[in-house]
Amino acid sequence: MSADPRRERLDELLADRALVGLVPAEEAELARLVSETNADERGELELAAAALDLALAPARAELPATLRARLDGAARRFRAPVSALAPRPVHPLAPRGRLASFAGWVVAAAAGLLAFLAWRAHAPAAPAPAELRAELLASAETLRRDWSATELAAGASGDVAWSQARQAGVVRIKDLAANDPTREQYQLWIFDDAQQYPIDGGVFDVRGGEVLIPIDAKLHVEKPKLFAVTREKPGGVVVSDKQRIVLVASL
Repeated sequence: MSADPRRERLDELLADRALVGLVPAEEAELARLVSETNADERGELELAAAALDLALAPARAELPATLRARLDGAARRFRAPVSALAPRPVHPLAPRGRLASFAGWVVAAAAGLLAFLAWRAHAPAAPAPAELRAELLASAETLRRDWSATELAAGASGDVAWSQARQAGVVRIKDLAANDPTREQYQLWIFDDAQQYPIDGGVFDVRGGEVLIPIDAKLHVEKPKLFAVTREKPGGVVVSDKQRIVLVASL
């Protein structure tokens, strides 16, 4: 069944009004089409255009790649054909040939952006390391092991708390030598029987005293058997030299 040309023309006018505005003749045409089709005209496209403008501002937050891909797919499915549109006057502010084809992208992108911003605004903040450690240690499921220091970290101590169910943990380290972040950083590793190579658990800095570091495992941990801390170049490495290990905790 072919699409209703009036509905297509109405969608295009609504998109044009949101993006570039309408001349008086087009405003009258829009009012007539709204009346003829009993359309629900509530300004969603104006809201979408405003949200898209916010998204394209210099100080915007980037959408996650997975969400962006979903939005692109939604836009392609939403986009209506424009070949059947009747000739129309050209708006003096901007070329109009491609506006209708962008309407679906605008709506999909703006809707996704609004959903993302709403999620971010209401998402609970990550607990502080001390709070997370207390939560983990309150659970019987959590594993806790003390560090053993190598000769590279004589006098250092602390422990590891790890929840396999939550895939979360906290490293507590005391009296490890302070590092200069411009020259080197400490890096956590998780040795997993299900992985050929240790899993990167994140890089961190130490300024002396006691520090609590949330574990940032880059892969899902299946069968952890050992945690280790190495001293690496700034930003960490993909594969470490075991000669650089400063702390070890076996499970």
